[in-house]
Amino acid sequence: MSRPTSEASRMHRVWNERQLWLIAILVAPVSFLASSALISLVEALIPSAMEGGGWAQVEASVSAGQMVYALSPAPVFENLILYAVVALLGKAFRADLPISCTAAMLAAMAHILASGQLSYVAVFPGFFVMSLLILRAKRRSTGYWLSVVHHVAVNSISVAGLLLRGHPL
Repeated sequence: MSRPTSEASRMHRVWNERQLWLIAILVAPVSFLASSALISLVEALIPSAMEGGGWAQVEASVSAGQMVYALSPAPVFENLILYAVVALLGKAFRADLPISCTAAMLAAMAHILASGQLSYVAVFPGFFVMSLLILRAKRRSTGYWLSVVHHVAVNSISVAGLLLRGHPL
């Protein structure tokens, strides 16, 4: 006979590590598409908020150095901060979804403030998934690396898209 699980333990149940590695990689295109949809929605609802073309303006200003940064140090550094934010939010919230939503919102706000571009609201879906990966891993260090892999995968899709559209290096 199995023991009943408490509400708190069910909210933070962990997933199989192999499943999490697959999710980290295979969900990256979904995160990227969700980011694109979010940008399109913001551009449609508030056209004046993204004067100059929104995400197209951001893409036009991306340098080769920024592409390299997005694929190596950025995911490691940003996910260290995310890891700490998730840990702090875990003290305020019990469930994974509020923690992940709040962490993703804070990440989006930080990107918007640092860049001055509302288009960086696009990072919300990726950081939401990254937060869930941190929370759902049995060991938090594994969750951190899962989130880094997802971050690199999403950024790789973005950089590949730039290069395929003929962005100059």
